[in-house]
Amino acid sequence: MVMAAPAASAGAASIRLTAECDRSGCFDYTVVLEARRGERNAITVTGSSKLMRIRDSGAPLSAGPDCERVDAHEVVCPRSDNPGYRLDARLGDLDDVFDASVLLASLRLDGGPGDDRLTGGPNGDVIGGGGGRDLLFGGDGDDRLGDGDGNAGVDDDALDGGPGDDQADYGDRFAGVRVDLADDLPDGEPGESDRLIGIEGVDGGFGDDALAGGDGPGTISGGPGRDAIAARGGDDVVDAEAHDRVDLGEGDDRVLLPRTVVGVPRGRGILRCGPGNDDIAYYGDGWTMEACERLRLGDTYTRLRPIFTGGVALRFVDVGCQMNSRGNCRVRVRASDAAGRVLASGTPQRRAFRSRNVTVRLTEAGRRVVARARRTSVVVELRAREDGRERRRSVRILLSPEPGRPPG
Repeated sequence: MVMAAPAASAGAASIRLTAECDRSGCFDYTVVLEARRGERNAITVTGSSKLMRIRDSGAPLSAGPDCERVDAHEVVCPRSDNPGYRLDARLGDLDDVFDASVLLASLRLDGGPGDDRLTGGPNGDVIGGGGGRDLLFGGDGDDRLGDGDGNAGVDDDALDGGPGDDQADYGDRFAGVRVDLADDLPDGEPGESDRLIGIEGVDGGFGDDALAGGDGPGTISGGPGRDAIAARGGDDVVDAEAHDRVDLGEGDDRVLLPRTVVGVPRGRGILRCGPGNDDIAYYGDGWTMEACERLRLGDTYTRLRPIFTGGVALRFVDVGCQMNSRGNCRVRVRASDAAGRVLASGTPQRRAFRSRNVTVRLTEAGRRVVARARRTSVVVELRAREDGRERRRSVRILLSPEPGRPPG
Protein backbone atom coordinates (compact mmCIF):
# COMPACT_ATOMS: atom_id res chain seq x y z
CA MET A 1 0.00 0.00 0.00
CA VAL A 2 1.34 3.42 -0.98
CA MET A 3 0.71 6.29 1.43
CA ALA A 4 0.17 9.64 -0.28
CA ALA A 5 1.52 12.82 1.26
CA PRO A 6 -1.09 15.18 2.69
CA ALA A 7 -2.60 17.52 0.16
CA ALA A 8 -1.16 21.03 0.15
CA SER A 9 -3.24 23.97 1.28
CA ALA A 10 -4.02 26.52 -1.40
CA GLY A 11 -2.74 29.32 0.83
CA ALA A 12 0.36 27.50 2.09
CA ALA A 13 3.90 28.81 1.97
CA SER A 14 5.87 27.16 -0.84
CA ILE A 15 9.28 25.48 -0.56
CA ARG A 16 11.26 24.39 -3.61
CA LEU A 17 14.83 23.57 -4.62
CA THR A 18 16.52 25.49 -7.43
CA ALA A 19 19.95 25.22 -9.04
CA GLU A 20 22.09 26.77 -11.76
CA CYS A 21 23.19 24.11 -14.24
CA ASP A 22 25.49 23.94 -17.24
CA ARG A 23 27.27 21.19 -19.19
CA SER A 24 29.66 20.56 -16.31
CA GLY A 25 26.86 19.98 -13.82
CA CYS A 26 24.72 21.89 -11.33
CA PHE A 27 25.79 24.38 -8.69
CA ASP A 28 24.40 27.17 -6.48
CA TYR A 29 21.70 24.95 -5.01
CA THR A 30 19.13 27.08 -3.20
CA VAL A 31 16.14 26.07 -1.10
CA VAL A 32 13.56 28.84 -1.61
CA LEU A 33 10.85 29.47 0.99
CA GLU A 34 8.13 31.99 0.11
CA ALA A 35 5.39 32.73 2.62
CA ARG A 36 1.94 34.07 1.75
CA ARG A 37 0.36 37.33 2.83
CA GLY A 38 -1.75 37.08 5.94
CA GLU A 39 0.38 34.29 7.43
CA ARG A 40 1.95 34.36 10.87
CA ASN A 41 4.99 32.15 10.35
CA ALA A 42 6.74 30.27 13.18
CA ILE A 43 9.52 28.48 11.34
CA THR A 44 12.29 26.25 12.64
CA VAL A 45 14.98 24.95 10.30
CA THR A 46 17.00 21.86 11.21
CA GLY A 47 18.58 19.07 9.23
CA SER A 48 21.37 16.61 8.75
CA SER A 49 24.14 15.95 6.28
CA LYS A 50 21.53 14.71 3.79
CA LEU A 51 18.34 16.73 4.44
CA MET A 52 17.11 20.21 5.30
CA ARG A 53 13.99 20.05 7.45
CA ILE A 54 11.66 23.07 7.59
CA ARG A 55 8.75 23.19 10.02
CA ASP A 56 6.20 26.02 10.35
CA SER A 57 3.94 25.62 13.38
CA GLY A 58 2.12 28.82 12.50
CA ALA A 59 1.07 28.18 8.89
CA PRO A 60 0.85 25.26 6.42
CA LEU A 61 3.61 24.44 3.95
CA SER A 62 3.61 23.11 0.39
CA ALA A 63 6.46 21.27 -1.35
CA GLY A 64 7.70 22.23 -4.79
CA PRO A 65 10.07 20.38 -7.13
CA ASP A 66 12.67 18.13 -5.48
CA CYS A 67 11.27 18.68 -1.96
CA GLU A 68 8.84 16.43 -0.06
CA ARG A 69 5.90 17.33 2.17
CA VAL A 70 5.98 15.28 5.40
CA ASP A 71 2.76 16.71 6.83
CA ALA A 72 0.79 19.95 6.70
CA HIS A 73 3.50 21.85 8.58
CA GLU A 74 6.77 20.15 7.58
CA VAL A 75 8.79 19.83 4.37
CA VAL A 76 12.19 18.24 3.74
CA CYS A 77 14.60 19.03 0.89
CA PRO A 78 17.82 17.26 -0.11
CA ARG A 79 21.05 18.82 1.10
CA SER A 80 24.01 19.46 -1.17
CA ASP A 81 27.70 19.69 -0.31
CA ASN A 82 28.06 22.38 -2.98
CA PRO A 83 29.61 25.56 -1.46
CA GLY A 84 26.77 27.64 -2.92
CA TYR A 85 24.06 25.70 -1.07
CA ARG A 86 21.83 28.04 0.95
CA LEU A 87 18.32 28.80 2.18
CA ASP A 88 16.56 31.84 0.73
CA ALA A 89 13.52 32.66 2.88
CA ARG A 90 10.94 35.44 2.45
CA LEU A 91 8.36 35.59 5.23
CA GLY A 92 4.86 37.08 5.34
CA ASP A 93 3.47 40.43 6.48
CA LEU A 94 2.54 39.54 10.08
CA ASP A 95 4.63 39.04 13.22
CA ASP A 96 6.87 36.08 12.40
CA VAL A 97 9.39 33.91 14.23
CA PHE A 98 12.25 32.25 12.35
CA ASP A 99 14.98 30.09 13.91
CA ALA A 100 17.84 28.66 11.84
CA SER A 101 20.38 28.43 14.67
CA VAL A 102 21.43 24.89 13.67
CA LEU A 103 21.12 25.32 9.89
CA LEU A 104 23.94 23.60 7.99
CA ALA A 105 23.90 26.16 5.17
CA SER A 106 24.15 29.89 4.65
CA LEU A 107 20.97 31.94 4.93
CA ARG A 108 19.36 34.87 3.14
CA LEU A 109 16.29 35.95 5.09
CA ASP A 110 13.73 38.73 4.61
CA GLY A 111 11.30 38.98 7.52
CA GLY A 112 8.79 41.12 5.63
CA PRO A 113 6.48 43.63 7.33
CA GLY A 114 5.57 42.94 10.92
CA ASP A 115 7.38 42.71 14.25
CA ASP A 116 9.63 39.72 13.65
CA ARG A 117 12.11 37.68 15.68
CA LEU A 118 14.73 36.28 13.29
CA THR A 119 17.68 34.05 14.23
CA GLY A 120 20.44 33.06 11.83
CA GLY A 121 22.75 30.07 11.85
CA PRO A 122 26.45 29.35 12.29
CA ASN A 123 27.42 30.53 8.79
CA GLY A 124 27.67 33.97 7.23
CA ASP A 125 24.03 35.08 6.90
CA VAL A 126 22.23 38.05 5.33
CA ILE A 127 19.17 38.95 7.42
CA GLY A 128 16.74 41.80 6.78
CA GLY A 129 13.89 42.69 9.08
CA GLY A 130 11.68 43.97 6.27
CA GLY A 131 10.09 46.75 8.32
CA GLY A 132 8.43 46.67 11.72
CA ARG A 133 9.97 46.45 15.20
CA ASP A 134 12.31 43.51 14.67
CA LEU A 135 14.75 41.47 16.74
CA LEU A 136 17.59 40.13 14.58
CA PHE A 137 20.18 37.63 15.83
CA GLY A 138 23.03 36.76 13.48
CA GLY A 139 24.49 33.85 15.43
CA ASP A 140 27.97 32.56 14.61
CA GLY A 141 29.67 33.59 11.38
CA ASP A 142 30.21 36.91 9.62
CA ASP A 143 26.67 38.23 9.22
CA ARG A 144 25.03 41.24 7.56
CA LEU A 145 21.99 42.55 9.42
CA GLY A 146 19.58 45.26 8.25
CA ASP A 147 16.29 46.34 9.77
CA GLY A 148 14.77 46.79 6.31
CA ASP A 149 12.83 49.88 7.35
CA GLY A 150 13.79 51.66 4.14
CA ASN A 151 12.37 55.14 3.61
CA ALA A 152 8.66 54.58 4.24
CA GLY A 153 9.04 55.16 7.98
CA VAL A 154 11.41 53.86 10.62
CA ASP A 155 10.91 51.58 13.61
CA ASP A 156 13.03 50.74 16.62
CA ASP A 157 14.91 47.49 16.03
CA ALA A 158 17.55 45.40 17.80
CA LEU A 159 20.42 43.94 15.76
CA ASP A 160 22.62 41.42 17.58
CA GLY A 161 25.45 40.12 15.43
CA GLY A 162 26.74 37.53 17.87
CA PRO A 163 30.22 36.00 17.33
CA GLY A 164 32.01 36.84 14.09
CA ASP A 165 32.66 40.05 12.14
CA ASP A 166 29.15 41.39 11.67
CA GLN A 167 27.86 44.34 9.66
CA ALA A 168 24.88 46.65 10.22
CA ASP A 169 23.40 47.66 6.86
CA TYR A 170 21.68 51.04 6.42
CA GLY A 171 22.49 51.14 2.71
CA ASP A 172 18.88 51.67 1.59
CA ARG A 173 18.40 54.91 3.55
CA PHE A 174 18.09 58.33 1.95
CA ALA A 175 18.05 60.22 5.25
CA GLY A 176 21.36 60.45 7.10
CA VAL A 177 21.95 57.98 9.92
CA ARG A 178 24.03 58.24 13.07
CA VAL A 179 25.76 55.04 14.17
CA ASP A 180 28.36 54.76 16.94
CA LEU A 181 29.47 51.21 17.64
CA ALA A 182 31.33 52.20 20.82
CA ASP A 183 28.48 53.70 22.85
CA ASP A 184 25.12 52.55 24.21
CA LEU A 185 23.11 55.37 22.65
CA PRO A 186 20.40 54.59 20.08
CA ASP A 187 21.43 54.43 16.43
CA GLY A 188 19.71 55.18 13.13
CA GLU A 189 18.21 58.28 11.60
CA PRO A 190 16.46 61.06 13.56
CA GLY A 191 13.47 59.63 15.43
CA GLU A 192 14.83 56.08 15.30
CA SER A 193 16.22 54.14 18.26
CA ASP A 194 17.95 51.02 16.97
CA ARG A 195 20.11 48.97 19.35
CA LEU A 196 23.27 47.46 17.84
CA ILE A 197 24.93 44.66 19.80
CA GLY A 198 27.96 42.64 18.74
CA ILE A 199 28.30 44.68 15.53
CA GLU A 200 31.79 45.39 14.18
CA GLY A 201 31.05 47.37 11.00
CA VAL A 202 28.40 49.54 9.36
CA ASP A 203 27.22 50.59 5.89
CA GLY A 204 25.77 54.07 5.48
CA GLY A 205 23.16 55.09 2.93
CA PHE A 206 22.57 57.92 0.48
CA GLY A 207 22.34 60.70 3.08
CA ASP A 208 24.93 62.56 5.13
CA ASP A 209 25.86 59.93 7.71
CA ALA A 210 27.88 60.04 10.93
CA LEU A 211 29.51 56.61 11.31
CA ALA A 212 31.89 55.61 14.10
CA GLY A 213 33.49 52.23 14.67
CA GLY A 214 34.46 50.43 17.84
CA ASP A 215 37.80 49.66 19.44
CA GLY A 216 38.41 46.52 17.36
CA PRO A 217 38.70 45.86 13.62
CA GLY A 218 35.71 46.56 11.42
CA THR A 219 34.51 47.68 7.99
CA ILE A 220 32.86 51.08 7.47
CA SER A 221 31.32 52.13 4.15
CA GLY A 222 29.93 55.64 3.92
CA GLY A 223 28.03 55.34 0.66
CA PRO A 224 26.93 58.42 -1.29
CA GLY A 225 26.57 61.64 0.68
CA ARG A 226 28.86 63.84 2.76
CA ASP A 227 29.72 61.46 5.55
CA ALA A 228 31.77 61.82 8.72
CA ILE A 229 33.60 58.56 9.44
CA ALA A 230 35.62 57.76 12.56
CA ALA A 231 37.18 54.30 12.38
CA ARG A 232 38.81 54.39 15.85
CA GLY A 233 40.97 51.48 17.08
CA GLY A 234 41.74 48.20 15.37
CA ASP A 235 42.80 47.39 11.82
CA ASP A 236 39.83 48.78 9.92
CA VAL A 237 38.70 48.82 6.29
CA VAL A 238 37.06 52.08 5.16
CA ASP A 239 35.29 52.73 1.85
CA ALA A 240 34.85 56.49 1.44
CA GLU A 241 33.32 58.80 -1.16
CA ALA A 242 34.50 62.08 -2.63
CA HIS A 243 33.17 64.53 -0.01
CA ASP A 244 33.65 62.50 3.17
CA ARG A 245 35.65 63.42 6.26
CA VAL A 246 37.52 60.36 7.52
CA ASP A 247 39.49 59.95 10.75
CA LEU A 248 41.11 56.52 10.91
CA GLY A 249 42.44 56.61 14.47
CA GLU A 250 44.80 53.88 15.67
CA GLY A 251 45.55 50.64 13.87
CA ASP A 252 46.85 49.54 10.47
CA ASP A 253 43.90 50.60 8.36
CA ARG A 254 43.04 50.11 4.69
CA VAL A 255 41.10 52.81 2.83
CA LEU A 256 39.55 52.82 -0.64
CA LEU A 257 39.07 56.29 -2.11
CA PRO A 258 36.93 56.62 -5.26
CA ARG A 259 37.90 57.12 -8.86
CA THR A 260 37.45 60.52 -10.44
CA VAL A 261 34.57 60.18 -12.92
CA VAL A 262 34.57 62.26 -16.09
CA GLY A 263 31.90 64.96 -15.84
CA VAL A 264 31.58 64.68 -12.05
CA PRO A 265 33.16 67.42 -9.91
CA ARG A 266 36.20 66.36 -7.91
CA GLY A 267 35.64 65.76 -4.25
CA ARG A 268 36.99 67.74 -1.34
CA GLY A 269 37.36 64.91 1.11
CA ILE A 270 39.59 65.02 4.19
CA LEU A 271 41.46 61.94 5.43
CA ARG A 272 43.35 61.85 8.72
CA CYS A 273 45.24 58.58 9.00
CA GLY A 274 46.62 58.81 12.53
CA PRO A 275 48.85 56.21 14.26
CA GLY A 276 49.50 52.93 12.51
CA ASN A 277 50.73 51.85 9.09
CA ASP A 278 47.80 52.81 6.89
CA ASP A 279 47.32 51.69 3.28
CA ILE A 280 45.34 54.05 1.04
CA ALA A 281 44.04 52.90 -2.36
CA TYR A 282 43.70 56.25 -4.11
CA TYR A 283 42.16 56.59 -7.58
CA GLY A 284 40.92 60.17 -7.73
CA ASP A 285 41.94 63.75 -6.98
CA GLY A 286 40.85 66.37 -4.50
CA TRP A 287 41.55 64.70 -1.14
CA THR A 288 43.45 66.35 1.69
CA MET A 289 45.48 63.80 3.67
CA GLU A 290 47.35 63.93 6.94
CA ALA A 291 49.78 61.36 8.43
CA CYS A 292 49.12 58.76 5.71
CA GLU A 293 52.09 56.47 5.20
CA ARG A 294 51.28 54.52 2.05
CA LEU A 295 49.28 55.33 -1.07
CA ARG A 296 48.39 53.12 -4.01
CA LEU A 297 47.97 55.62 -6.84
CA GLY A 298 46.22 53.39 -9.33
CA ASP A 299 48.81 50.71 -10.15
CA THR A 300 51.65 52.67 -8.55
CA TYR A 301 52.65 52.18 -4.93
CA THR A 302 53.88 55.21 -2.99
CA ARG A 303 54.97 55.70 0.59
CA LEU A 304 54.87 59.20 2.03
CA ARG A 305 56.83 60.59 4.95
CA PRO A 306 55.13 63.99 5.19
CA ILE A 307 57.66 65.74 7.45
CA PHE A 308 60.26 68.44 6.75
CA THR A 309 63.67 67.18 7.92
CA GLY A 310 66.53 69.46 7.04
CA GLY A 311 66.63 69.96 3.31
CA VAL A 312 64.31 67.04 2.60
CA ALA A 313 60.57 67.67 2.44
CA LEU A 314 59.23 64.25 1.52
CA ARG A 315 60.53 60.74 1.06
CA PHE A 316 58.77 58.51 -1.44
CA VAL A 317 59.39 54.77 -1.36
CA ASP A 318 58.21 52.07 -3.77
CA VAL A 319 57.52 54.47 -6.61
CA GLY A 320 57.12 52.84 -9.99
CA CYS A 321 54.91 51.84 -12.87
CA GLN A 322 52.44 48.98 -13.12
CA MET A 323 53.37 45.98 -11.03
CA ASN A 324 53.17 43.68 -14.07
CA SER A 325 55.19 46.02 -16.27
CA ARG A 326 58.11 44.61 -18.27
CA GLY A 327 59.32 47.92 -19.64
CA ASN A 328 61.28 50.82 -18.20
CA CYS A 329 59.60 53.80 -16.68
CA ARG A 330 60.64 57.17 -15.29
CA VAL A 331 59.00 58.78 -12.30
CA ARG A 332 58.90 62.47 -11.38
CA VAL A 333 57.49 63.82 -8.13
CA ARG A 334 56.86 67.38 -7.02
CA ALA A 335 54.96 69.22 -4.28
CA SER A 336 53.25 72.55 -4.89
CA ASP A 337 51.31 74.97 -2.71
CA ALA A 338 47.92 76.52 -3.44
CA ALA A 339 49.55 79.30 -5.48
CA GLY A 340 51.25 76.77 -7.73
CA ARG A 341 54.77 77.39 -6.37
CA VAL A 342 56.90 74.24 -6.43
CA LEU A 343 58.12 73.66 -2.87
CA ALA A 344 59.96 70.41 -3.51
CA SER A 345 60.74 68.07 -6.39
CA GLY A 346 62.74 64.99 -7.21
CA THR A 347 63.35 62.17 -9.68
CA PRO A 348 65.19 58.85 -9.39
CA GLN A 349 68.84 59.00 -10.39
CA ARG A 350 68.27 56.16 -12.81
CA ARG A 351 65.37 54.50 -14.53
CA ALA A 352 62.89 53.05 -12.10
CA PHE A 353 60.97 49.82 -12.32
CA ARG A 354 58.57 48.68 -9.65
CA SER A 355 60.50 49.96 -6.64
CA ARG A 356 62.86 52.93 -6.19
CA ASN A 357 63.52 55.49 -3.48
CA VAL A 358 62.84 59.06 -4.55
CA THR A 359 64.04 61.83 -2.23
CA VAL A 360 62.11 65.04 -2.83
CA ARG A 361 64.23 68.07 -1.90
CA LEU A 362 63.12 71.54 -1.00
CA THR A 363 63.31 74.42 -3.43
CA GLU A 364 64.07 77.94 -2.24
CA ALA A 365 60.34 78.56 -1.81
CA GLY A 366 60.08 75.35 0.19
CA ARG A 367 62.91 76.38 2.50
CA ARG A 368 61.12 79.62 3.25
CA VAL A 369 58.03 77.63 4.21
CA VAL A 370 60.11 75.46 6.52
CA ALA A 371 61.73 78.51 8.08
CA ARG A 372 58.31 79.75 9.14
CA ALA A 373 57.77 76.36 10.84
CA ARG A 374 54.13 76.20 9.80
CA ARG A 375 51.88 73.41 8.67
CA THR A 376 51.40 73.75 4.95
CA SER A 377 48.86 72.24 2.58
CA VAL A 378 50.53 71.10 -0.64
CA VAL A 379 49.61 69.11 -3.70
CA VAL A 380 51.94 66.18 -4.34
CA GLU A 381 51.97 65.12 -7.98
CA LEU A 382 53.43 61.83 -9.19
CA ARG A 383 54.01 61.23 -12.89
CA ALA A 384 55.10 57.86 -14.27
CA ARG A 385 56.08 57.68 -17.95
CA GLU A 386 56.35 54.24 -19.53
CA ASP A 387 56.77 53.44 -23.22
CA GLY A 388 55.66 56.92 -24.21
CA ARG A 389 52.53 56.91 -22.04
CA GLU A 390 52.24 59.06 -18.95
CA ARG A 391 50.04 58.44 -15.92
CA ARG A 392 49.59 61.19 -13.39
CA ARG A 393 48.09 61.22 -9.91
CA SER A 394 47.94 64.01 -7.36
CA VAL A 395 46.99 64.18 -3.71
CA ARG A 396 46.76 67.07 -1.28
CA ILE A 397 48.46 66.43 2.04
CA LEU A 398 49.37 68.47 5.11
CA LEU A 399 53.09 68.93 5.77
CA SER A 400 54.58 70.11 9.04
CA PRO A 401 58.11 70.56 10.42
CA GLU A 402 59.34 67.57 12.38
CA PRO A 403 59.00 68.29 16.12
CA GLY A 404 62.28 68.88 17.91
CA ARG A 405 64.40 69.30 14.76
CA PRO A 406 65.17 72.72 13.31
CA PRO A 407 64.79 73.09 9.55
CA GLY A 408 68.07 73.30 7.68
